[in-house]
Amino acid sequence: MEVSFFYLLKLAESILTAHLYPADPNFQSTSSMMTPLLVASVDKSPDVIRKLIQHGAVVSVMDKHGVTPLINASKRGQLTIMRCLIDAGAMVDDGSLHEASRELQSSAVQLLLDHGHSPNFPSMLHEGRCALAELCFKAESPGTSLVKTRQTIDVLISGKADLAIQSQGKPLIYHAIDNPASCISTTTALLASKMWRLINNDFNHYTCDGYVYSPSTYVSKCLAQSPSEYASELLRILKANGCKDVFYKCEGPQPPDMVGAPAEVIAEEKRRKNRLQRMQEQEEDHQISLQRERDAADQQHQIMARTHQLRTLHDRETADERDAAAERSNRLQLRLEAETAAQRQRFAAQQRLDDQEQLRMMNQLRLEAAERQGRLQIENDKILANAQHNLLEAKMTVESRRIKELEAANERQYHRDSDLLSRQERILSDRKAFMVASPSASGVDESGLPTPEPRRQLTYTGSELD
Repeated sequence: MEVSFFYLLKLAESILTAHLYPADPNFQSTSSMMTPLLVASVDKSPDVIRKLIQHGAVVSVMDKHGVTPLINASKRGQLTIMRCLIDAGAMVDDGSLHEASRELQSSAVQLLLDHGHSPNFPSMLHEGRCALAELCFKAESPGTSLVKTRQTIDVLISGKADLAIQSQGKPLIYHAIDNPASCISTTTALLASKMWRLINNDFNHYTCDGYVYSPSTYVSKCLAQSPSEYASELLRILKANGCKDVFYKCEGPQPPDMVGAPAEVIAEEKRRKNRLQRMQEQEEDHQISLQRERDAADQQHQIMARTHQLRTLHDRETADERDAAAERSNRLQLRLEAETAAQRQRFAAQQRLDDQEQLRMMNQLRLEAAERQGRLQIENDKILANAQHNLLEAKMTVESRRIKELEAANERQYHRDSDLLSRQERILSDRKAFMVASPSASGVDESGLPTPEPRRQLTYTGSELD
């Protein structure tokens, strides 16, 4: 469970008053990593700070963001607390100088510099910027605090802040120009603090995407991260401090608005233009040579076309003569072929007549033979039909006789079966009468069991089976 800020403050005060002594002065919350000393540095309690240090509080303890008690005190300009922490051995270059510089706490900046903090230290808490770059980029200084900005910058420069240093790949002046809240006052103060003498030095040029910019072209080309409405005022300030326009490409063809380029870049661009001019002249000479070759080719083509026209005319006349001779020969050949064809047609017509006559005679003979064969076939069919009729009648007579005999046999069998049934009925009635008249004759022996009846075999005479 997270410990609240007020609980830590209460713990710090308890250590001061010794009501809860001995309490742990280095107690840390689980998530924020805050300790009583960190809380006291925020709450402006110098007495609590001293008491906590006396009871063994770690001076350079950090919360989860890497903030130390000295950072909290420095950003608020709490010189008494800062001295307590410094005297207790607070570590240097922890970002405290950056916080004091950003908040324009010139006295705190001086105190930190006097105790070994480097103005050129790249703080990871501040994205690798040095203290002066942090001031230029993050300080919020309305017009009334221009003096405080100037004082803080002067203190840093006096503490050997390097004006030629680059943070995040940019010189200091560009961080001031990029300040989103106070670009005007910060740029003005930085230029007034010795930077105006160095404004045109090479280290104040910024390279981006292969192009080199001076502070003025950086603003005029709309690369500044500050609001665009400040661009005209920034340009006026830069020009008033002697800033020259510089804009060129590191390699390759230079932009049309190149300005302020080094002599070697200008010389290289001149050589490049000379090369282009020579190439253009060579191209023009080449085009002239090609034009001459085209003209000569056109003349040669005209001569060849005329020669071809004359040859074509001669060939056409020769072809016309050949065509006329061929036409005469063709007409003669056609006449001969027509006569031959007529003769063939006459012969063919006569042949067709002969063939038709022969075919008529053959058809007549075939017709007569077919009639004779038809008459013979009819007579044969009649004879065959009579024979089949007689055979059918004989079969029907035999079948009728057989059916009558079968019916007679069935009738005799019926009579025999009826006579047999009558005899069996008489035998059964006699046995019943006999069984009624005599018990012994009923088929029961002395033990009361039925006596078996002797089997009788029925026989039939031959006449009964017929």
